[in-house]
Amino acid sequence: MDLEHLVESILAKSRKLVSQRNKLSEENEQLKIRILELEAAHSNQELSINKLIETQKVQQLAGVFGKDEKKTSLKKIDEVVREIDRCMALLNS
Repeated sequence: MDLEHLVESILAKSRKLVSQRNKLSEENEQLKIRILELEAAHSNQELSINKLIETQKVQQLAGVFGKDEKKTSLKKIDEVVREIDRCMALLNS
């Protein structure tokens, strides 16, 4: 009877261990899937950040060139206005 009880105890414990192992394996698989999802999200966020950085660089460059072009355009407009003024003065004289 004592040996039978010992065998049953060992079987019960081994069933419990197998059950725990199965639960842990399932949890491990779920965690692996979650890791893959988080890595994908991280990668997408890095791509978004890089795109935003590139956009910001382009906007900064456009702002710098825009100011220079604006100055150049204003100078040309001033020259044209002066030329018109000279032509009008010549016509009036």
